[in-house]
Amino acid sequence: MSEWALMVLMIISLTDKVNGVRLPSIKMYICGALIILMYYTGVRGESVYASERKRIKYLMQAFLVPYFLLWVWSVFVIFLNGSGFRYFTRASADTIYEFIAIFTAAYAILTFGKRAFDIIWSAAVISYLFNIICGFVVCGWSGVVSYYLDISVVSSINNYLEQHELIFIFGLFTIYYFMSIKETPKNKWKLIISLLFVFIGYKRILFAALAAMFLLMLLLRRLLRTNNAQAVSWVINLTTIAVFTVCFVWLYALKTDLITELSVTYNVDFMSRLRMYSFFADYYTLGISYLGRGVGATEKILAASGQFNLNSVHSDIYRNYIEYGFIPFVAWLLYYINIFPRKLKMGSDQRDTVICFLLMLYMIINALTDNVCRYYNFQMIIFMIIIYVYLEQNDKKLFGFETEGLGDE
Repeated sequence: MSEWALMVLMIISLTDKVNGVRLPSIKMYICGALIILMYYTGVRGESVYASERKRIKYLMQAFLVPYFLLWVWSVFVIFLNGSGFRYFTRASADTIYEFIAIFTAAYAILTFGKRAFDIIWSAAVISYLFNIICGFVVCGWSGVVSYYLDISVVSSINNYLEQHELIFIFGLFTIYYFMSIKETPKNKWKLIISLLFVFIGYKRILFAALAAMFLLMLLLRRLLRTNNAQAVSWVINLTTIAVFTVCFVWLYALKTDLITELSVTYNVDFMSRLRMYSFFADYYTLGISYLGRGVGATEKILAASGQFNLNSVHSDIYRNYIEYGFIPFVAWLLYYINIFPRKLKMGSDQRDTVICFLLMLYMIINALTDNVCRYYNFQMIIFMIIIYVYLEQNDKKLFGFETEGLGDE
């Protein structure tokens, strides 16, 4: 019964729209709070060892401490800029939402063990299938076919198939199942279904991200088989350099309006985002002395301008640089793409480090033109996969055995 409760809560949390109508985002945080509450009310599924709880706490600290430090930095720059109390509350709210997402992932694993991951994948499938069925019923085959024949034309089927956050989440599942197919061959159907939904969702930046991921996954899987730790480290370091290069070229292109020229030259449709990118060009400088404006500041600036229907900058790389400042942005990027994945390594096996690195890289690539760093469910599930891989790798006995309750030390 408790597993069904988790399933229902996750379906509600993951469902962004019903029959094309967007649901209030507060539902995600309520569902997250209820999942956490299930742990404290004594609900137990496939429980885990008390010793593993300490490992999960270690991962939570490693993942969340940088966000707490960014909040502290935000309070400082908000005070320095004289931005006002409403900027402080926005920074605090965004940080709390991130914490809720990570706590939800951790407590779902603590409460239900391995089953939590399977349940959440199933909930994601049910949520998206529901939207696909609604889309077919309302728009028919002709509406679906016309959508894929000319993706530039916005049609009513978009409201059903283009579930932003959910499509990016299926990309996360695709990476995990692809990297784990040798260890768990039975998951090949989950890999196929996840990849199919990625293609149905038709997100261009996601296609680019997964193309890069598949090339790296093939290379890194080969290196893992030969246990070539030095080569794996070189690949991670070189990719990190490439990520920094791409991110700062992107920031320069947005600052100088070069992106507008390129979009016209190569006929790239940015879906009305270019005007918003240009709007923020005057709010930051490219240089080490830039201190930022505080977490969540871009949302307040957008709302105050009254010029846009959107409530967030459609590029978390752009948004994070404007909000964090030069040095905190560089530290954030370096930590999550290079340092944090290495914290998972125990012993000689680097599989956990590699999968975490791939997940973080996937997030960063998509963050160039989307808001995956602020998507609640995306952050929750990426952290759940990281916990699962970490525990799976370091304690093969963890799942599938009867264990004592987590309250027992």
